[in-house]
Amino acid sequence: MSFEQKKENMLNELQSVKNMVSSLDFKEIHKQINDLIKDIEHDFHTVVVVGEFKNGKSTFINALLKESLLPVDVTPTTATINAVMWGEERRLEVHKSDQTVEKLALTQDALEEYVAEKDFDPDTIRYLKISIPAPLLANKNVVLVDTPGVNDLNSHRSDVTYQFIPKADVVLFMLDMTAPVKGTEKEFLQETLLKEGLERIIFLANFKDLVDEEEVEEVLTFTKNRLADILGYEDVKIYPIAAQDAIDAMEDDDSDLHEWSGLPQVQSVIEKEMESGNQSEVRWNRYLQRSAKIYDAISKLITQKQLLSTQTKEELQKEWMAIKENYTKKEDYRYKIEQYVLDRENEFMYMLHKSIDSLSSHVKEEMEIAIKTYKGTDIKDYVEEQLPIFMKKHLKRWVDEHIDQIHNLLYKLEKALAEGLTREFNAHIQLKMEQNQLLKTSGRPFEISVDDISNTSVLAGLIAGGAGALMMVVGGPILLPIIGMAGYPILQKKLVEKRLNEAKTYLLSEIGPTLDGVLNSFRMEVEQYMKANIRNIEISAIEKFDEQLEMLQRNVEAEIKLRQDDQKGILANLTHLDEVMEYLQTLQGKRKEILMTGVNN
Repeated sequence: MSFEQKKENMLNELQSVKNMVSSLDFKEIHKQINDLIKDIEHDFHTVVVVGEFKNGKSTFINALLKESLLPVDVTPTTATINAVMWGEERRLEVHKSDQTVEKLALTQDALEEYVAEKDFDPDTIRYLKISIPAPLLANKNVVLVDTPGVNDLNSHRSDVTYQFIPKADVVLFMLDMTAPVKGTEKEFLQETLLKEGLERIIFLANFKDLVDEEEVEEVLTFTKNRLADILGYEDVKIYPIAAQDAIDAMEDDDSDLHEWSGLPQVQSVIEKEMESGNQSEVRWNRYLQRSAKIYDAISKLITQKQLLSTQTKEELQKEWMAIKENYTKKEDYRYKIEQYVLDRENEFMYMLHKSIDSLSSHVKEEMEIAIKTYKGTDIKDYVEEQLPIFMKKHLKRWVDEHIDQIHNLLYKLEKALAEGLTREFNAHIQLKMEQNQLLKTSGRPFEISVDDISNTSVLAGLIAGGAGALMMVVGGPILLPIIGMAGYPILQKKLVEKRLNEAKTYLLSEIGPTLDGVLNSFRMEVEQYMKANIRNIEISAIEKFDEQLEMLQRNVEAEIKLRQDDQKGILANLTHLDEVMEYLQTLQGKRKEILMTGVNN
């Protein structure tokens, strides 16, 4: 069964559950079902195209779309991230760094305002969202993402990979068959792309029309061996294409040229990867887990209602008072939470500072060695371009090594808060019920569980943009102090050996304080990231707890009201609950079997 068919089946299933519980006062459950339905309906397959400037990425995307949409030229063109998706109306949205969106008519003139040769600040633009009614985009809910060159030293543009690549179903790496696997491409593969999973990378060797036909296989073999050596992975997927020929074939309606261009084969590979790729499986399992959690929550609420229905009106009123009394303790809960969170935050910050202090010592030592051993003559260029790249690598490596640990700490904090609130509430309610002698042999109907309070956002990898949010701060303004050092008068373009030694001595005296400033800015960014998530977890735990109290109170109130109705109405309600429970048990059984076996059919 295809991914699209599985999604369609789940949507039908969720709609059935939604209809069955529509008459029940499950406010939060209704929201969760609607959110899941919306997420599935708006599920996209993302295809990201990366590669150096002038390797034909935009031309290739135009060929896929069967129209000359994106600007192309012999000079570097793409200076922004261009996300192309389905839209019945053609439109252009400029999503800016300040979170504002400018809506424009989709024209060539409008798009050309954002090419590399234009005078605009790329740091002010997050991405361009382009909507067109292209068949390729509609059939599979595909988003095509055209990116700037991997050799683009602008930190904002090059770090876009951390916004799009982790979520991509397919990553197309565009090579130039006439000059395959340059140094910048090797670096990008090793430092960035390899960390995102080899199984999603498809290599395209463009410009096969510029290589003698009898040499194509030889060049492909060389390129594949080179990639295998870099990747440490033999099964490299690489396909020769001629993107411009694909465009010409489209315009001339030349089927033979279209086939020769390699585009049909690549289209087939992309579709296959989208259906069977790892990202589709990840999203599908996430949908399964979310639906299973919703069904478990509904089952629990129905069990609660069934148990409440066995109690008398007087017993229900006493239970209502026990819940009501718990509201008076909410401020105590909040105070305990604030103190607990503050203590954990201080512990997190201490660990963070120790780690970045260690990073600082390591970076300074390596930077000093790099400067001392520099043998070139253009030290200004070295400071302006190579030292920022050197620093950026170290910061990226630190994020790669520590992001899982950071998220694990936040996850543990979230679970601890949920467990604390659960324990406090259940202990209080049990005490009140024992005092009122209302404990039933069938169990207490309104316990709160940890899962009721914890939204497991950290576990799902949804915290504040995940690793991408931190990766985006390792360039840009943070590195400006290092780049600014290139403006020192002593660091001239060309220096004789004696002057070079003087320049290096001066540079060594200045690099320490400069790195201190860079690392302090990085520390503050990571601190802000962690504190923002800690606040979100704290607020979320309290909100979830309040929701549970309100839901319990509403359920008891509803049962008290039912006692005022005739027995026929009560029996009808119980019959409906039994029907819903029976249906859910069937669904829950299927979910558990799929999640335990990993079978996705």
